[in-house]
Amino acid sequence: MLSEQQIGITLLRARERTDPGSYPRFDSVMYQTTPSRKEIDFVGGGWMDGVPFESKYVDGAWRRDARTATNAYDGVAVLATRSVLDNEGRARAVPAPILALMLEP
Repeated sequence: MLSEQQIGITLLRARERTDPGSYPRFDSVMYQTTPSRKEIDFVGGGWMDGVPFESKYVDGAWRRDARTATNAYDGVAVLATRSVLDNEGRARAVPAPILALMLEP
């Protein structure tokens, strides 16, 4: 849960830098429930360029955890992990602390 909060706050800060005053409008970083009743953590509407973010603090089976996001979107999905770094395929795994640093200025 802490990883998910860290990524959510970092996405809100990134949104604030591009659209000053948007920080209180947390709906700019929203989750989505799929027709199969699975949740994608952060979809953010148009400003995230259609790239969903999922936070699963795991090292193994991360591709399975990313499947919901990659199935719901045609492009790339980003999965914040504990320590896995993998940029092959449609699901990109990045350790949560590194992802947070990459999203900061």
